[in-house]
Amino acid sequence: MARQHDRYSTALAGRLVAARRKAEGDESAADGPSSDEILCDILDLSAGGAKARPRDSIDDETVLALVLDKIGRFDVDVVWKRDGTLGLKFRDDPEKMAEVMLALALYR
Repeated sequence: MARQHDRYSTALAGRLVAARRKAEGDESAADGPSSDEILCDILDLSAGGAKARPRDSIDDETVLALVLDKIGRFDVDVVWKRDGTLGLKFRDDPEKMAEVMLALALYR
């Protein structure tokens, strides 16, 4: 099956934003959901998603976003997990993400 979007290898660092699960009886997050950020390496990118390797353990079911410094924060869904890597699908329109990819290429 052919890929929908061209992928490009990268050596970018990023952060995965994950919802923090509250312990039973924990009332410390009464003003809304809180989150944790985990450093990750971005192994490849496309207009449709990214392949990320978290530098620490993370509950992939709680991942909400990928943050690329000086680029932006992007809402994602984890679509697969294997060999310590996560397949992330961007929730934004692929055309918008293609513009981000172009900006990244020019930024390098």
